[in-house]
Amino acid sequence: MACVGCLAALLLCVLAVLLFLAVSSRDGSLSRLYRSWMDVETCRRNLIELGAALQRYHNRNGTYPERLEMLYPDFLKTDSVLRCPAEAGDGKPRGYRYFRPTDATPPDAVVIRCDLHSPAGQQKVVLLLRMDGRVDVRNERPGPAPSRIRQAPGKPE
Repeated sequence: MACVGCLAALLLCVLAVLLFLAVSSRDGSLSRLYRSWMDVETCRRNLIELGAALQRYHNRNGTYPERLEMLYPDFLKTDSVLRCPAEAGDGKPRGYRYFRPTDATPPDAVVIRCDLHSPAGQQKVVLLLRMDGRVDVRNERPGPAPSRIRQAPGKPE
């Protein structure tokens, strides 16, 4: 049988979590964070689908498309896959940067990059579709650009 002190500690933990959720949801930060991470997951699935469509395009045409928009409607069921869910809603698929591969492109080369996600404020999430179909999700913290320290005249850099 559980002791009274353990049950009281468990009850306090549950109340603390409920209080945190109530305060977080009041200003909408918790729901914004959830939506942001759901956008990252949708973006990841979009990239997987785009990778498969690129491969189908290449199998049929012997080359890769000049633009991602060329995949729709023959290789994609919907054109919504061409847009990152985190981008502005003007309808232009700017969110994905496409690096047109060639037959000589190595399997680990990045083909599509998305860097529109910032679910936790300063943290930036970058998604990379590689030639072999893998999708990497990376956390990057923006910081100041590295500065080059100049040495005294006469000394080699």
